[in-house]
Amino acid sequence: MRMNILQKGILLVMAGCMLAVWPFCLVRRDAEQRSGDLDHAVTEELGKGSVMEQSFRAEESVLDGLDFVLTFDENKPRSGRLLFQLSNEGGKILLEQEIPYSQVPNYSYFTVPVNKWLRKNAVYRYSLKNVDIEDNLPKGVYTVTEEMHAAPNCGLSLNSAGLEGEALTRFHWKEPLNYKNVLSFWAFFGVVGFTLFEAAGSIKGTEKRDRQKKSSKSKKKEAGLHEVG
Repeated sequence: MRMNILQKGILLVMAGCMLAVWPFCLVRRDAEQRSGDLDHAVTEELGKGSVMEQSFRAEESVLDGLDFVLTFDENKPRSGRLLFQLSNEGGKILLEQEIPYSQVPNYSYFTVPVNKWLRKNAVYRYSLKNVDIEDNLPKGVYTVTEEMHAAPNCGLSLNSAGLEGEALTRFHWKEPLNYKNVLSFWAFFGVVGFTLFEAAGSIKGTEKRDRQKKSSKSKKKEAGLHEVG
């Protein structure tokens, strides 16, 4: 069967969609990795210029967002800025964002949008720095037992001094689809692609028949004119 240009385009788009699902894994689903709800402790106050840093191992290749937790006296006013940084093990900064202190909730997760591709199983670190907060200083919240850790065996530090625990963290990953999801997407693209492929062939066939009819009518008219002449 000879394919027309539209049908070839449909096949290419369908193949591209299938490859995007697998093996390129551009279509992913949400996955959450978080610290436990028990055995928490708080750091000393993060004075102006202080830095709290947490290392973690990338569970997946795409980090969509990262949540941290601070605590303070919510009955007192707050002003100033925090600096969030995400970097790789070599120290290269992948993301930097200033956060108004007044927007951070007390003892509740605050989300930083990340949307970065990471190297799976590689070690990364995020840090929080007090840029210019002078009053009602924040404190970091961390877990003190390994069972409550989100990313075991990675270090937490405050002003380069190690702490026994892990910062209370919630990671928002984008993980690859499982084989059932992949097959479902492929089946969907296959059905839609086949339907459009057949429709494109029908349209082309109809156009060809119309041209043949017009050509036939034109020839008949010409033959009639010759007979009259």
